[in-house]
Amino acid sequence: MPGIVGECGGQAMCATCHVYVDRYAGADPPEVGEDEDEMLDCTSEDRLPNSRLGCQLFAGPEVARIEVTLPESQI
Repeated sequence: MPGIVGECGGQAMCATCHVYVDRYAGADPPEVGEDEDEMLDCTSEDRLPNSRLGCQLFAGPEVARIEVTLPESQI
């Protein structure tokens, strides 16, 4: 996706897919795991209450819509 670097390929190891979740409709988003929580402290932009790593948010039949805002920078 343009604007999201994702250097680690979805392993929650680099924080270059940091997004701010505006809306996650349908099922609740997955809980923030230990690795993701640690990486969210290393983002290039401020961590906010709705900060997530994009690679840890999954779409599927139970998720109707995910809306995010990209931070000013990823790295």
